Amino acid sequence: METSMDGFWGVGSEGKINEVNETYCKMSGYNKSELLSLKVMNLEALECPEEIAARVKKIFAGGDDRFESAHRRKDGTIFPVEVSIQYRKIRDGRLAVFIRDISGRKKGEEENRKLQEQLAQAQKMEVVGRLAGGVAHDFNNMLSIILGYTELIKDECKEEEQLNGLLAIEKAALHSRDIARQLLAFSRKQLITPKVLDINHVISDAQKMVSRLMGEDILLELNLAPHIGPVMLDPAQIDQIILNLAANARDAMTNGGRMIFTTKNFQGDSTFFMEHPEITPGKYVLLQAEDSGMGIDAGTMKHIFEPFFTTKEVGKGTGLGLATVYGIVKQNNGHILVSSELGKGTIFSIYFPQHIDEQATIFIEKKFNPTLFGQGTILVVEDEQPLRKLIVTMLEKIGYTVLTSSSTEEAIEIFSREKNQIDLLVSDVVMPGINGIDLQKILLSKKPALKTLFISGFPVEVMASKGLTDATIPFLLKPFTMASLAEKIKEILK
Repeated sequence: METSMDGFWGVGSEGKINEVNETYCKMSGYNKSELLSLKVMNLEALECPEEIAARVKKIFAGGDDRFESAHRRKDGTIFPVEVSIQYRKIRDGRLAVFIRDISGRKKGEEENRKLQEQLAQAQKMEVVGRLAGGVAHDFNNMLSIILGYTELIKDECKEEEQLNGLLAIEKAALHSRDIARQLLAFSRKQLITPKVLDINHVISDAQKMVSRLMGEDILLELNLAPHIGPVMLDPAQIDQIILNLAANARDAMTNGGRMIFTTKNFQGDSTFFMEHPEITPGKYVLLQAEDSGMGIDAGTMKHIFEPFFTTKEVGKGTGLGLATVYGIVKQNNGHILVSSELGKGTIFSIYFPQHIDEQATIFIEKKFNPTLFGQGTILVVEDEQPLRKLIVTMLEKIGYTVLTSSSTEEAIEIFSREKNQIDLLVSDVVMPGINGIDLQKILLSKKPALKTLFISGFPVEVMASKGLTDATIPFLLKPFTMASLAEKIKEILK
């Protein structure tokens, strides 16, 4: 028994250990004399004395047993074991007990379980992502028309009752637009413009907006570490993360409470990365969102990042908030962990890789607030007639001269005649025949100084397949308002 790779006990009828080998001494941290003074109940970490007695009685009747359990070391730590027991007369004992430390096996099983959960989550995201991407173009085109004409009519409306109706239409359309964008975000199909950011600046800028969202009975605190490392992210996506986590926390604190956003540089140690093998060792920026809400039970925790999963009553939530956060984090090569205790609150910990580039300049968003009116000639290329007509109406209303085309071939003909007057090309990306990206290349060969604004309702992988991979190219996602179109054009032509 001394040479056995498994631990061994000889156990008497009263549960006292009468014999033990050196292997089990090394497992448990006790020496032999200490172990020989103990009973099984002193080492067993899962079963109570009554359960141990019932198991012994079963072995006496059946002759043997094999099961998994956990033992307690001398230092108090718990380790998983596989136990094999045979009923025999060995010296003064009645039970021969063989114990195998299965910590390595359990760790492997846990890692495999996590990987399986991540795979299942990714597959769910992919399924809904395909659905979202498939309907995004048509859905966003229709929303563009609804929002655009509502905005135009609203400006002319004089009667309060009619104006209230238009505002209700606009609110519903904006909500639909946000849901569509969340669908693309959590499925990682949202077109993004990543920049080197100081995440503290983005959080500080969002503080007022988050405070209004949380309400007066919830205290918002920022605990932002100085000298935080830079990250490569889209500022709009950080806003989405912050607002969705804040909304989730608000709903968990129905009687008020406290919400804390914390940032810090994080490098981790070997233990952390062993416990979370999905996270590659390296330098990270850690963003934590902590609330003092009701907490999340174990059953709910398994589903919180699933799209459309919600614990709220019908009509009170879409189930897209945390799924959106998860999708954005993964799209930016980050990781998200959650810890929660019922009655005490929840902590979301998000790890973004630090951007290692000493020459990089930190992006600080400028608040661009131009007047709507502008001057110049714009060539609009859009194959959807109702949307093309709407864009023309918007641009003419804010002062621009507009030339229109329903196809890229027609656009090339118009440009050949009017290129000296055209200041800007506004083109859909995906169209029959020549797409918008290739159209731009053709027109640039005729007029290298031509400015371009691309518009589209398609998700990111469709844009990439058409050649729109440069994040610096001006782009406006459908649906958009007249104000956002005017601001983007002013920014391009300034």
